[in-house]
Amino acid sequence: DTRTATTDVGTETLTSGRLNFLSVAIPFEVRGRNVVVSASYQEVFAFDSRLGFESHNAVDGPPPLTVDVRQRADQWGHIDAFSPAAAVELAPTLSAGATLNAWFDGLGQSYAWRRRIRQTTTVHSDQGQTEDHSDELQTFEGVQAISGTFGILWRGDGMLSVGLKGETPFTTDIRRTIAERAR
Repeated sequence: DTRTATTDVGTETLTSGRLNFLSVAIPFEVRGRNVVVSASYQEVFAFDSRLGFESHNAVDGPPPLTVDVRQRADQWGHIDAFSPAAAVELAPTLSAGATLNAWFDGLGQSYAWRRRIRQTTTVHSDQGQTEDHSDELQTFEGVQAISGTFGILWRGDGMLSVGLKGETPFTTDIRRTIAERAR
């Protein structure tokens, strides 16, 4: 029993876009040195996308079969961070700063992101046609983490400046739930 499968993959579409950053900064002087404090909100990871494909698979028999698959995956949501920061001028050519990043599920959402996958599979054979539909909703939630960013900046003469930045890692547990519905 030898079977050969051929797949024709269709078009994929990806869409995304919205405001994802807001910041306020306040510069001032302390004992003749420049200081800046700031707070920012940032949509760090955006998961907005729509992907879809269709495939037609011919399988040489016996019995000969064709399998048509249509799938669409919609995903939406985001992981955000609130980040208070401060920087100070240590010397006329040297500055240092630090940021604390608090990561969380998307602002205004009860989840970080969701993914809905809908699929229709149609099998054609010499005995007729069968069709299967599935609809799955995956929810990802519970993002909570803290990380830090630290940096220094040396401003040389003329056009040369050199900076060094370090970031602490973070880890978070994300709950994933799946709700399936047959159509």
